[in-house]
Amino acid sequence: MRRGMRVLLVCAMAVGLYACNRLDPQWKGWVYPDRTDPTVDWKLGSFATLKECREAAQDMIDWLPDPAAADYECGYQCRPSDFLSRLDVCAVTRR
Repeated sequence: MRRGMRVLLVCAMAVGLYACNRLDPQWKGWVYPDRTDPTVDWKLGSFATLKECREAAQDMIDWLPDPAAADYECGYQCRPSDFLSRLDVCAVTRR
């Protein structure tokens, strides 16, 4: 019986960790008003899904004077860089 309880507890913990990971905003977004100058970016914030990040980026781009010159990027599981003070390092980036 003890072994069964341990297996159940481990499974419950794994499901709990997975659920927490799914609830936390995992995507961050940036808009580049001038796609030729990646040093100028506007942070969009955090989002639960890639779709939400893309929609927020497009909404911001639509307000720019020259939307065709802009670009954006969405990153998954981003963390501040240890050696590049202003940059985030993401597990995955998507447009």
